[in-house]
Amino acid sequence: MKSLAFPFRSVAKTVVLVVLTVASMSCSQLNAAIITFNLANWEAYADIEADPRNTRTFGNIGAGSQITAIRWIDMRFETFGAAFQADVTFGVNKTNPVDQRDFWDFAPAGTVQTGGIYGPQSGNFGAGLLGSGPFAVRADGLVHVELYSFADVNTGSAGVAGLEARITSGQLEITFTAVPEPSSWLLLSSTIGVVALCGRRC
Repeated sequence: MKSLAFPFRSVAKTVVLVVLTVASMSCSQLNAAIITFNLANWEAYADIEADPRNTRTFGNIGAGSQITAIRWIDMRFETFGAAFQADVTFGVNKTNPVDQRDFWDFAPAGTVQTGGIYGPQSGNFGAGLLGSGPFAVRADGLVHVELYSFADVNTGSAGVAGLEARITSGQLEITFTAVPEPSSWLLLSSTIGVVALCGRRC
């Protein structure tokens, strides 16, 4: 009677491939991330970096992380004076003094040449307005965001800029690709090593 041999070699290779797949998925999941900013009460007074009253903030997403997409959610704002909705602009990383080429600027209202209330509306910003498109943040890992008025039209007789826009509600989401943690690379490289060993011994 012929004995049946258990296929250890085939099973071992299958287990290793499953582990490799899980490790790869873990690394890819760690790479994709979103940072969210609450836009309530943000204000714009003048052009980019021209007035300290422009609302600006920053978040740490890790050195070398690449910004890949920008989305605004349920945003509502109002313009004042002679400002148009199209003047209300976000600058992402434009406050980075190291390299002004690495930024995205976008106006959620597009080319609407009237004032008043925008939204609430949601939308996605694609490359094509101003800036270089997807870019990596610098060694400090910071992404800067500023709300400003592109036209800067409400300057009074004393040369002091007046309020041009105020956001009453909404969120800004910035999607970025993070640099994997060392532990993730260790898991993946270790698994590849097991695959190589199995290939020689199995």
